[in-house]
Amino acid sequence: MKPQVMFKRARLFPLFAIVAFWLSILSGVIAAAGQSVVTPRADYADVAAIMKPFIERQMAEKQLQALSIAVVDDQTITWASGFGLADRTTKTPATADTVYRIGSVSKLFTDIGVMQLVERGELRLDNPITNYLPGFQP
Repeated sequence: MKPQVMFKRARLFPLFAIVAFWLSILSGVIAAAGQSVVTPRADYADVAAIMKPFIERQMAEKQLQALSIAVVDDQTITWASGFGLADRTTKTPATADTVYRIGSVSKLFTDIGVMQLVERGELRLDNPITNYLPGFQP
């Protein structure tokens, strides 16, 4: 792999770590039947090799129960895996297809989207919500 490509991907590791961290702290874990792992695509083998021990260290340090990660390149899953236990009672391992409850984290994404619209001038926080959602009845 070319050094420039590895450097570019190495800069993405913090993003992967943040996504993996947030997925792991969501409230509750529900195991789902499915594919347990998507073997890393050849050009992402180095990424997976670096990420696996990093994820395992972070899980141990933060005492995380389970984590699932998927690396996507142009709409194609290049690597996906689960770490830890989706259910400690039954010792069901987390897989690439483990479903996590989102809890309150979706509010953060909604807030970010709203504020991006405000920054672009497409939405004003001072306006009544019915200006944007006419059918909404508070």
